Amino acid sequence: MRLRYFFGAFYDYIRQGLEYEDERTFEYLKRRQISKPIAKSLGIGTVKSFKDFSTFMKKRGFDVYDYEKIGIHEKNINENKLIFIIKDEYDQPCSFACREMVYEETVSREILRKYLPHDTVSNSTKKGLQELAFKVKDITKEERIYITKASDIPKYVNGTETIVYKKKDLLYNYKLAKEAIEKYRLQYIYAVEGYTDVVSAIVQKNFNVVSYNSSTLSDGHIKLLKKTKAKKAVFVADNDAVGKTKILDLIERAKAQNLSFLKIGIFKNKNLKDLDDQSRANPNVKIEDLLEIYDIFEYQAKLLIEEQIEAKNLDL
Repeated sequence: MRLRYFFGAFYDYIRQGLEYEDERTFEYLKRRQISKPIAKSLGIGTVKSFKDFSTFMKKRGFDVYDYEKIGIHEKNINENKLIFIIKDEYDQPCSFACREMVYEETVSREILRKYLPHDTVSNSTKKGLQELAFKVKDITKEERIYITKASDIPKYVNGTETIVYKKKDLLYNYKLAKEAIEKYRLQYIYAVEGYTDVVSAIVQKNFNVVSYNSSTLSDGHIKLLKKTKAKKAVFVADNDAVGKTKILDLIERAKAQNLSFLKIGIFKNKNLKDLDDQSRANPNVKIEDLLEIYDIFEYQAKLLIEEQIEAKNLDL
C-alpha cells in the first residue's frame, strides 16, 4: 500500500536527519537524556525545514502536498517540532506525531514554581498556567509571553487516522515491549499516556512500557496488551485530576467487562506529574519501584476508605 511506503520513507528521513548536527534538537534530546542511538531506533527527530523534507520525499516518489489531509503540512512538520514516527504492532511505520520543542508546558510550570506554591502549579491545567502568569506580580514580561505562547500551542499533534492508522488499535512501542517481556520473562506490561513517557522509560532500561496516547485504554488497546506474555497490564495515569478521572472510568469498565487482567499503578512521588518526570528524576530505577500497584477492586476499596476518612475529618 502506497501510504505505508510513504511513512517508511518518512521514517528514513527522520533517522537520516539525526546525522545532521542540529544543535537545538540535540540539546532537547540531551535535556531528556535521550541518546542518538535510542532516538534513531525509535524514529525520533526533526526536519531541517519543511522544504528539505518535501525535497527528500519527492526523490522517493511522493509529493507531500498530496498528504495534507493526514496532517502532512508545514504547521506540523517543521524545525520547531520533535517528530515521532508511529509504528503498528508489526513494527511498520504507519503515522507520526509531533511535539512542540520551543514553547513547552514543562518550562512554563518551572517558571511559575519560582513564584507560586508547587501544588498550585502542579494542579493547574495548561490553560490555567496562562491565568496564573497574569496573577503573579513579580513575573517578567518575557516569562509571561513565553507561558502565554506555550498555553496556545498544542503539546502534541497526531497524524490523522487513516486505513493503516487507528489510534484505538495501536500502542506506541508495542513490538519492543512485547519482545522485552518474552526475552526477560517480565511479569508486567505498563500502559502510560504519552510518547515521551515511553522514551524516558526506555532510557532507564524499562522496555516493557507502551503508550495508549488517548483519553483512556480502548478495547483494541486491551486486546493488544493481552496478546503479550505479560501476566498483568498496569494502567499508569498522570498524577493529576485528569489522571484520576481516567482511573475511575477504567474501574467502571473493569466492573462491566471483568477486566481482571488490569492493575492500577500510582506514583509514590505525588509531586511529579508523569512517567517522563518520574524517570528523569530517578535515574536507573525500575518502573515498578516508582509505583504502588493495585488490583482494580483493591484500589477502588482504597478510594472508598480515603473518602470516608476525609468525610469524618470534615465533620470534625
